[in-house]
Amino acid sequence: MEKPKKHTGMITMIHHNKGYGFVVSDKDDSRHFFHRSGCITDFGDLREGHEVEFMVVDIPQGTKAIGVTKIDNIPKLDVVIC
Repeated sequence: MEKPKKHTGMITMIHHNKGYGFVVSDKDDSRHFFHRSGCITDFGDLREGHEVEFMVVDIPQGTKAIGVTKIDNIPKLDVVIC
């Protein structure tokens, strides 16, 4: 079985009350379902239009994004010059 590759894309739809959403890959404009259980970033912090990184796996219904992480989650460090 092939290891899932990382993709980047944008959240195009999210249903916080139902616990799922959809992302579109920057690579090929493919649309992928994701569930709150497959998010690394807190699901409640995700919004439509957020840029995310994720991996795609095949499921019986099609494809699913897992490891969904908001790209701007990288902490910004202040640099102090003495």
